[in-house]
Amino acid sequence: MDAIDQGEAIKITAIKQGVDPTTSSELSPKVISVAQVAARTVSEKTTTKTTQTTLYQYTRLVEHKEIRQNLSATDIINGKSRTLVPAPTIEIVLSKQSLDLGDEYTVQRV
Repeated sequence: MDAIDQGEAIKITAIKQGVDPTTSSELSPKVISVAQVAARTVSEKTTTKTTQTTLYQYTRLVEHKEIRQNLSATDIINGKSRTLVPAPTIEIVLSKQSLDLGDEYTVQRV
């Protein structure tokens, strides 16, 4: 938490259990909320110059639509559900530009 207080970005790579990260973009996610967690200045070096840019970190809570499963006749007879609802995920976004969320969402600073 000290790093956030100092304006440092933290990269989190974990994702909640229940959603396969390789297919999460195919699940038509619905963004529930977005919060700007940190912003910091970083140096980018090229062969000719060094530039200072701001790196923004956002955390968003994403709810995924249900998935229809193919079940065997035995599973259907035993009452197994044909739909699977993946758990919501918390996603970390690192961006060199401030997110433009439009009128639908408001970025909350935490």
